[in-house]
Amino acid sequence: MRRFAIFLIIVLCAAIVNAQLQFTATFEPAEKAIKTGEKATYKLTLKHNSKYEEKFDVYSPDLSWDVRTKDYLNVPPEGLTTEVYVRSLNENEGVFGVPVHITSSLTNQILQKNLVLVISPKSINAEYSPSVHGEVSLPAKIDPRQPFVITLELTNKNRKPLDQVEIKLRSSLINKDYSTSLSPNEQKKLVYTFTLLKDTKPQEDNLRTTIFVIEGEKTSRFDLQGVKFSIEEYGDVETTVGEEKGLLTKTKIVKLTNTGNIQRTGKFSESASSLGSLFTSTDPEVQRLSGKYAWSVDLTAGESKTINIYKNYWPLIIFLLIIAGSIATYSVLRSQLVVKKQARIVSTKEGGILEMKVLLNVKNRSQQSVNSVKILDLVPNLAVFQEEKQIGTISPASIKTLEKGTLLKWVIESLEPGEERIIQYKIRNKVAMLEGILLPVAVAKYSVKGITRSVKSNVCKV
Repeated sequence: MRRFAIFLIIVLCAAIVNAQLQFTATFEPAEKAIKTGEKATYKLTLKHNSKYEEKFDVYSPDLSWDVRTKDYLNVPPEGLTTEVYVRSLNENEGVFGVPVHITSSLTNQILQKNLVLVISPKSINAEYSPSVHGEVSLPAKIDPRQPFVITLELTNKNRKPLDQVEIKLRSSLINKDYSTSLSPNEQKKLVYTFTLLKDTKPQEDNLRTTIFVIEGEKTSRFDLQGVKFSIEEYGDVETTVGEEKGLLTKTKIVKLTNTGNIQRTGKFSESASSLGSLFTSTDPEVQRLSGKYAWSVDLTAGESKTINIYKNYWPLIIFLLIIAGSIATYSVLRSQLVVKKQARIVSTKEGGILEMKVLLNVKNRSQQSVNSVKILDLVPNLAVFQEEKQIGTISPASIKTLEKGTLLKWVIESLEPGEERIIQYKIRNKVAMLEGILLPVAVAKYSVKGITRSVKSNVCKV
């Protein structure tokens, strides 16, 4: 455990050093001229902010150059000045940009430098060998939606005509080759127009320009100073809303488009009531929260995505049709007649029920006439039927004695819509009965449009 703690402290200390170490490097002179086969000597001054001696490496990532230092670079806190030697490995003539990297051995930080080296031939006619100077310019910030211009100014530095001059423009985004010629001591301005892809992402870039002068089998190379530029960020998420309507359906089509050159998040929300959500579905699906639907959609540069909100009212219409059909069916199938049976106590004896009046209320509740109405009621055999004649009442058409009691039958020829008839009679118990007597249901049979139907009354409890 103790060893682990010591190891952790060392790692943390190293991390702190890595984060805080800073250093600078200066070359003198910035531009050097040599003959073919020679090596160039530069003076390098290194400084850092560490309190301890730090080790650095100097090298070129380009295998065409041999870059060496005079001594091992152990740089004390006060800094170090030493010599750096540069030699071409391909023996070409021209103006070159030599890339040099200075790396901290402790943190692996890299500081990049570019040395200008002019290499000319050893012959006495060197003054007539190709010598081309050039400058490149382009906008520091570029909107990829718009074309931009790269300007190249070339100068032939001696009296020798250059018939074949090849120009190569290179960067992460630019890769173009051009050809031209230069008269003796001519200054020429070349303008090139470029167009990038509209969805080119924001980034930093460095344009490198190389000039090749070709004379038969001999080629001279001239590297111009690199020019840094950047691609700007632009655009936003554009929302368009359309609608398609059908029979009892409606679809809202929401299109989210990233008009920019970086990934963005498009947002869209739609209010949704509790009732309305019953008829709403979405694609892509999303839950209703706080009374609304809300989408968050990730969009790459130039990408579009669609949200569909469907409203379908067919289930509501079908539900209403089912309700209406049920009501219509009930109206057709329900009984046109309503029969209600009631009983009232007329007299008692020694606390028991002796006589009762029975009322049968027969009503036509339909909108059409009901014919041949026959009402049947049974008087239990423990009681005796007593007919009661009053104005508006109907007398039984027949009275029949059965084993279970006395069967009474009334006949009504017709009942008009809404017409109501009352039948009443008395019964006398053979023995005084206590409360709790149940009188059986009465039955009405009738005819509607030639169809015979029947309906029962309620059970009457006294």
